[in-house]
Amino acid sequence: MRKLFFVFPMLAVLAGCSKDMSDMPADPASEIVFKASVEKTEYATKTYIERTGESVSMYWTGGDSISLFGAGNNEKYIFLGNTGDTGGDFASAGIASTGLAFRPNRFYAVYPYAASTGMPSDGTLTYIVPAMQTYAEGSFGIGAGVMTAVTSSLTDHALPFKHVMGFLELRVYGSKAVQRIVFAGNNAESLTGTATITASYGEDPVITLPSDGGESITLVCGNVPIGTEASAATSFYLAIPPMDFSKGFTVTVTDIDGKTTVKSTDKSVAIVRNVIQPMEAFQLESTGGSGDPNNPGNPEDPLTPVIPELPTVTGTLPVLYVYTPGNVAITDKETWITESHFYLKYADGTAEDLGTGGIKGRGNTTWNFDKKPYAIKLDTKAGLLGMPKDKRWNLLANFVDRTRIRNEIALELGRRATGLDWTPKGKFVELVLNGTHMGNYYLVEHIKVAKNRVNITEMTAEDITEPAITGGYLIECSTEMDEVNKFYTNYFADVYPYNSGLHSNGQFRLPVMIKSPDEDVMVADQLTWIKNFMNSVQSRIVNNNASWLNDVDMDSFIDWMLVQEVVGNYEPFHPKSSYMHKDRGGKLMMGPLWDFDYGTFRADWTSTPIYHYAIWYPHMLKNATFKARVKERWPVIRSAFRGVVDYVDDVAAEVKASVERDWAMWPTTNNINGDINKTFDEAVSSLKSNLRRRINQMDTEVDNM
Repeated sequence: MRKLFFVFPMLAVLAGCSKDMSDMPADPASEIVFKASVEKTEYATKTYIERTGESVSMYWTGGDSISLFGAGNNEKYIFLGNTGDTGGDFASAGIASTGLAFRPNRFYAVYPYAASTGMPSDGTLTYIVPAMQTYAEGSFGIGAGVMTAVTSSLTDHALPFKHVMGFLELRVYGSKAVQRIVFAGNNAESLTGTATITASYGEDPVITLPSDGGESITLVCGNVPIGTEASAATSFYLAIPPMDFSKGFTVTVTDIDGKTTVKSTDKSVAIVRNVIQPMEAFQLESTGGSGDPNNPGNPEDPLTPVIPELPTVTGTLPVLYVYTPGNVAITDKETWITESHFYLKYADGTAEDLGTGGIKGRGNTTWNFDKKPYAIKLDTKAGLLGMPKDKRWNLLANFVDRTRIRNEIALELGRRATGLDWTPKGKFVELVLNGTHMGNYYLVEHIKVAKNRVNITEMTAEDITEPAITGGYLIECSTEMDEVNKFYTNYFADVYPYNSGLHSNGQFRLPVMIKSPDEDVMVADQLTWIKNFMNSVQSRIVNNNASWLNDVDMDSFIDWMLVQEVVGNYEPFHPKSSYMHKDRGGKLMMGPLWDFDYGTFRADWTSTPIYHYAIWYPHMLKNATFKARVKERWPVIRSAFRGVVDYVDDVAAEVKASVERDWAMWPTTNNINGDINKTFDEAVSSLKSNLRRRINQMDTEVDNM
């Protein structure tokens, strides 16, 4: 059997008046037989689990009952199958509570049945989450695994149940039987009471607990014998609302003699819908009288979370798992969904708990596509997949890139260009978000000021005099202009009227955003200083005053330009995604490189508009020293770039199966790269051919500068 773990949110029910069925109007749904099903094998939603060794499966129980909301009532339906079935029919028991005040446009079901379960509005259910659960051998107790199901319409009678709750697995051993276990969060989290469940067709249910709900859950065990050694520890399962216990939790185990063992963890532990969170085995201790709240057990032996069994994803790429609190959706680029939990499973099957952090949407044009990109901010630095440690990472969707590898290939060109002091590193992963496989993503370093990223001085608000005020600055030239600290450079002679908003009477200006210092640090004096510096450099460049070479790092500007030319990137035309940085007392440097999934490596790219039209390059090339340095650099860069042509094959082989699955998940008709109708192999071959062609063409282009 497939090994499965689940964590689900807690449910609450709004108490309602009940009547005998004889007092209720006839409900047309009463004649319908509904069929309960398992939505996905990996995330089976059943009423109890059965474990054989390390194999875990979940099943229905004979006589299970559900609340069904249809034409007007909370009607009780009985499972017609047998214990152990993975699905089956439900038929009306002829019992219904008070009717609804409205008529829903589809059927809603809640397991387990309770007359008090309510439905105050379409898609909103209420359920009373009890404070007591009952032990079941090798499983959570019958009825503890609250579930919901929603049909597509009133003519659809299939019930694809989804768990609402999550699970905690405690493994206990010792010489005494267990009488009860009490669970409580260390931050007074609400765990029981009348809760609201939001349910909709095809979506995961979301539960909201009352702020004044009960703060503990008791598992009544009835003197369960336990294993005497850690290797034979007995498992006890509690259904817990899905949430992040940021300050950990405490369990109090009472044995047959009334003695208590109190175990705690102060680590943040995520309870995730439809995932079982296991803990390392611990031993019962004879530590004091029953229920002694001041007896902490053995403080040297705290509870230790174990990485849960994560949903299996087909393929050989690493898998990043992200669970937001209560499975809340990521709907914008501004709101960090904090207290999300992150796990990383490697290709060899081992997994790492990355802890908690935040996630939000990211990107400009790319955020508007069906497949969304995301930004990640971990609470603790982590070195992901061999990359240097940091908290900030990006997940690029590469939605319009048929190959999904354009960003990686372009950045690899940058990594081999020695004039650039840092280029982001990235790795391909599968992303699972709140239990749903989202497809192929590029996990890449976020551009920021840090020792292992853009390694320049991190400024403070006190840096307002020379030399401190001279750096470090990380800036982006982009028409988006969505940072707090920003400015436009002075107008200068126009060379290419690409973006009308930046032009006036034959003049052009650069949009400049300050990425670091950030808005919480930067002061007016610093903004004025960098604005004056940029305008000074610009003025000398466009007026061919050679003194600009004293303030500009030639090699970084040259290598950045050559990468853009070879891949055929027109983002600098706008400009967009064009980064520069300046360290304290240092020169202005171009880079890092960014954003190559859109309109690059095209077969029709034969011209050289970057150095003809973008940023300050047309004016820079009027300087004989700069032009000569371009001609010196190109043979060195060309040799490094040719090695990337073969690197394309290595990356393509690594991601091919994942990318082809991703196409089926995220179809698109966007043909900005000119290869939408090609197979993966054809698209990669085209990319590789165009890269090789452009490298060869640049010999002539550089000679003719």
